Amino acid sequence: MPAGDAVYARMDKAFMDPVERAPWTPDNSVLSEQERSEGFIALFDGKTLNGWFSRTPGIQSFEAKDGCITWMRGGAGAIMTRDRYDNYILRFDWKIKKDGNSGVWCRAPRDSRASKIGFEFQMLGDSYIKEPNNTSTGSVYEVVTPKCIANKPEGEWNTTELILDGPHYKATLNGKVVQDLDFSRHEVMRDRLKKGFICLTDHNCWVSYRNLRLKKL
Repeated sequence: MPAGDAVYARMDKAFMDPVERAPWTPDNSVLSEQERSEGFIALFDGKTLNGWFSRTPGIQSFEAKDGCITWMRGGAGAIMTRDRYDNYILRFDWKIKKDGNSGVWCRAPRDSRASKIGFEFQMLGDSYIKEPNNTSTGSVYEVVTPKCIANKPEGEWNTTELILDGPHYKATLNGKVVQDLDFSRHEVMRDRLKKGFICLTDHNCWVSYRNLRLKKL
């Protein structure tokens, strides 16, 4: 097929999940009054996976359970937001087992290696390590080492805020800034996608999320 925006658009439409075509209204009743007034929307209603779809059709790795989105089985690769986003504030809580492996893909493509085309906020059960590295929790996976080790002991809830505003990326973990950089000045990052899905990764490992909310910038 010839390359071109029109061809890409037709291919994208052909590969759409039915969730992407269905109406979706965020249930913002789960947000605080302040967050609603600031323009946040709820990406998770605490009860269902409305607004999300599996990266691999027919396989559902995550389930809505006890007010959380929790990994139950492998095979899906990720669970993806209904919509693509470019600039936003994303807030969420997460916990993981010791030596567990997960992460959040930002500006991710529909398919292919999301952590290389978009990027990944890495999450591991590695609170015990002595020095951070470019694959430890809080890293831009395999690219930028976090400023510090900020994750709590495994099994405890971690609170994360990711801000993407054009090329500016700032990540805060449990009140500590772990990333604050300009992608346009970073050779590896400057040509990554500028808009894409938000994905919770399935790395065949138990992880749980709650309180996912987003504000478009």
